[in-house]
Amino acid sequence: MQSVKTFSSARRFLIMLLYGLNLLMASAFAQDKVLEAPKTDQTPVQLSGYFAALGDPLKKLTLADVLSPSVAKLFQANASATLNFGDAVSAYWLRLSVRNDSDVPLERMLELANARLTNVELFEIVGNKKVSGVTGSNPGGELTQARVIAPQQNRNFVFPITLPAHSVQVYFVRLEGRSALFILAKLWAPEAFHLSERSDYTGLAWYLGATSALILFNLLCFAVLRRDTIYLKYALFVAAVMLTLATHSGLTREFIWQNLLRWSDISTAASLSVCVAALLFFMRQLLNTLQ
Repeated sequence: MQSVKTFSSARRFLIMLLYGLNLLMASAFAQDKVLEAPKTDQTPVQLSGYFAALGDPLKKLTLADVLSPSVAKLFQANASATLNFGDAVSAYWLRLSVRNDSDVPLERMLELANARLTNVELFEIVGNKKVSGVTGSNPGGELTQARVIAPQQNRNFVFPITLPAHSVQVYFVRLEGRSALFILAKLWAPEAFHLSERSDYTGLAWYLGATSALILFNLLCFAVLRRDTIYLKYALFVAAVMLTLATHSGLTREFIWQNLLRWSDISTAASLSVCVAALLFFMRQLLNTLQ
């Protein structure tokens, strides 16, 4: 009889322990790490550690779904230095909370550096300064309004956001892609972002200009020495390399494909295949493997 009571007490203790752990886990998911916006004045802030993530294998979750308490508590904090979800077998939702304790509104740029994403959507929860980072609802229980933020023109996905004074803004990002979802997210002050953007495009322009000159030189050599086709094959190989870089870095999406995001992702694999084929044809003649 004593052993039965002991077993019953141990079972009740185990149940209460598991229940307590469950509450602690739910509480941990509920407390997002809030980013202090004024700290981003001088240098950009890496946002990976401030995101809470939720996988959507069926790709059917909507904003209303992720705002509901039953789904919101499933978000898990990201502890790594980057956002790396591996192969794109599902869509992902990210939640970010940003606080502005200053007396003036702050303009910021949210950058998601992966040009190969198929679909990116940014939602801003607005309407109540006391908005919850978990449920997106006001104290009365009604859902706050959500605003879709359009990205500005850039080779990456860059969204301009405004943080009202003395507020905590909550943002939801929906990501979808056909390749590995590896993302480097930063929050910039506009001036610092545009300065970095200028340097970035200057470096890319220098590289593309140099490769264009190399292509032109080899085409001129082929025009003069028509029997030696190795110059033509080398020019085609360099052009394929340049196209692969442009598609992988997002330049073709920005200036050519634009809103055709799915084709932009496909074109990266296609250009890489052309690059390998051009290299094989060039090396075949250079090494004279036919002989």
